[in-house]
Amino acid sequence: KYDINAEIKDITIKTLQNTTINTQVVDTQGNIITQDMDVEVFLGNVSVLNTTTRDSKLDITIPTDKYLAGKYDLTFKFKGNEKYNPLDKTVKLTIENRDAIVNIITNTPKTLEELEITVNVNENTTPLNGGYVVLLINSKTLKDTNNKTIKLPVENGVVKYNYNLLGLYKAGMHNITAKYINKYYNTAINTTKFNVLLTDITGELNPITAKTLEKITVNIPIVDENGNKLIKDTKVVVKLNGKTYQKMEIKDGQLAFNISSERFRADKTYTLKIILGKNSIYNNLSLNTTINMQIRKVNIEIEPIVDIHTTQLIPVNALIKDMEGNPIDGRVLFKINGKTQLDENLKPVFFEV
Repeated sequence: KYDINAEIKDITIKTLQNTTINTQVVDTQGNIITQDMDVEVFLGNVSVLNTTTRDSKLDITIPTDKYLAGKYDLTFKFKGNEKYNPLDKTVKLTIENRDAIVNIITNTPKTLEELEITVNVNENTTPLNGGYVVLLINSKTLKDTNNKTIKLPVENGVVKYNYNLLGLYKAGMHNITAKYINKYYNTAINTTKFNVLLTDITGELNPITAKTLEKITVNIPIVDENGNKLIKDTKVVVKLNGKTYQKMEIKDGQLAFNISSERFRADKTYTLKIILGKNSIYNNLSLNTTINMQIRKVNIEIEPIVDIHTTQLIPVNALIKDMEGNPIDGRVLFKINGKTQLDENLKPVFFEV
């Protein structure tokens, strides 16, 4: 019997790819064999194909498309026949992972809106199926409510995901990373930036009309642009006629404070400006209005004076109230027959009320 040989060299392929062999089988003198023979192919220790040479050629496709990346022994067992001896020939099969390309597209959300994320996964220009994408914002992996990594399956080369920012990310630029994971591909990573804008806030401050000596109360809700209660404490400055009157910090967006009207003069109009400073979530807001101070009118009731002698001191009793019936404090002077009562220094005499 004749010994045989087949020229099969070490092979390198990509994952998801079958291995093709096309070689001439000859004897040791280089002559083409004249009788075909059975051949069994092993990948490692696993038989993966039984075939037969045809016209002295081994022209086959070996099913390697389900194998992971790695190095394998690929063995061909030529069984021989009545004319030729058997032959075992082993080569190295190297399977390499494929390469994918990841691109990220986002919107420009506000601090309390959703970040809309689109990830495209392709090999060259071919959209991929299978595998999954993991997202990271500022290097922190996005997880579900059970603290498990969110794995987004890839279909037709696309992943879409909306992530509610919930005020967790301050306004400004942030990094987002998409990591494509597939056992047949090298891990593909891409990082880009997205911008977060401040959420606007609003409140209604109407003109104020008050009377002297009256406490002025301001109590208005401040909400975000969607009408929702504020979730972050906000610093506030209150200004009267351009001068700082009070500084405070409000919670839940409820703006409430009092202004003492003792500092105001009657029949004048004052400006009220409320400034809410911006923070990591909300934009700043200025509210402007006027305070119109009205004079408080009073009513004086003097008890009748009777049976007074010319040399007698005159007892005077007067009840002084405002028009709402509230007692008034202050000083008064009296006139008799239209003349103001004077002391020995010819100065008006004031009486405390």
